Order: sequence, then structure tokens, then C-alpha cells
Amino acid sequence: MMHLILPATVIASVLSAQEAEVLKKLHGVWRIEGIALSPSLDHGALGRSVKTIIGEYVIWDTEQKLLVGLPRCSFARTVLRGESKDATGLRKVELRELDLDGGRFMPGIILVRQGSLLLCYSCLPGDEFPGDLEVARSSQPLILLTLRRIDNHPGLEDSRRMLAKLQGKWREAAVAVTDDRGELQTNIGELQGNVWTIRDHIIQVEVPARKKKL
Repeated sequence: MMHLILPATVIASVLSAQEAEVLKKLHGVWRIEGIALSPSLDHGALGRSVKTIIGEYVIWDTEQKLLVGLPRCSFARTVLRGESKDATGLRKVELRELDLDGGRFMPGIILVRQGSLLLCYSCLPGDEFPGDLEVARSSQPLILLTLRRIDNHPGLEDSRRMLAKLQGKWREAAVAVTDDRGELQTNIGELQGNVWTIRDHIIQVEVPARKKKL
């Protein structure tokens, strides 16, 4: 049996080393240098708002498995899929919302190439993974970011200090929501009173029982 166990052990160690190398390349602060949207998003209010963040920063903290600053998914846990999609190094990544529902995630693909990072992901939780980086031909609501690493940026430590300040319980005292046209909605008072509990990078929301109107 030893001749069967040894190859399996070697393969496992090789895969682990490959994943460690990918994570090392992702760790750090990235500047958004370009944004491309699929046709279903490009001409709407969402597309206009997303394009305004070119030049802002995204923090990928692979030690904490956190990704901070993405449009439509600003604070997420990340799960890197072990398999490569193809020979170019394209890989699948799950952008999981910071709550206790482990089944909801934004599916995406990443490619690290010559100091740049290409990240393409769907705006719909639980959607299919993008097939490639050609968002202009996709029927999915996809966002494609082109990012470049920023060296010697204090963003990683800043994000950890921010996360430490968020720990504990928070009650929603006021809620403001806009519709697709950017108009402020006023019939949202029933959302107030929710309690958010933040432990490490997990958020749990408790919704109190609402009194029925007579």
C-alpha cells in the first residue's frame, strides 16, 4: 500500500504550493485602472455609478481571506477554487457576502498577468461562473476590473483596524435607499431596528418581529 499513499501525498503537496503562490500574488493593495461592463449593465444607473470609482483602491488580504472595495460587493470573504480553468492561469473565485449564509456568493474569475490583475464577476449571487473575460458579449450582468498593484500602501493595516472597530452589536437607527433613478425612497421605515452582530469577519443580522398595523 505504500506505493499508493506516497504519490497521493506528493500530489497534495504540489497543489498546496501552487495555491500558496497564487495567494501570494493576490495579497496586497490594488488600484482600479479600468472597468468594463456587460451590455445589461453598461447603460444603466448602476453602470454609471460603477465607472466613477476608477482610481480607487481594492484591498485583497489573503491572510484574513478578505476582499475590500469591490463595486456591488464591497466587503467580502474570498474562496479561491483549486482548479485552473485553462492553460492561461484563469481561476475561479467565490466572493462571499459577510454573513452566516454560506450558500450565497458572487461567482468570478481572476487572472494575474505581468503585475496586473483582471477580476471578472457576476452581480447576481449564486449565478454561473463567467466563461471568460469577454464581458461585451456576455448576457450575464458582469463587471470586469483591471487592477494594478500598489506597493508600500498602508491599506492592509487600515482595513484590519477598521474591522476591529466594527466588532460588536449595532442597531440600525436610520436607513436611506435610492431606486434605479437615484431617487430617495421614503417607505423604508420598517427596515429600522435590525441588529447587526459582527464577530471577526462574519456579520449576522437579526430582524425583530414587526407589529401588525390595524
